[in-house]
Amino acid sequence: MLAFIIESCSQTAVKDVIDKLYGVLGHDVFKQSFFVILTDNGSEFKNPEALELDEMGNQRTKIFYCNP
Repeated sequence: MLAFIIESCSQTAVKDVIDKLYGVLGHDVFKQSFFVILTDNGSEFKNPEALELDEMGNQRTKIFYCNP
């Protein structure tokens, strides 16, 4: 489990963290480490494709929502 302090609870802030991790780890390591991301259904996660796909449209993870 990882936790990051972000400035705002927004889709952009969450995507920035995912993009940064992806950039540091690279596609293969990121995909192995984060093949599934389980999250709540907060508004910052309402655009799963932005998190699941990289800039080229490659699948990097799958987002699943847990019931509160």
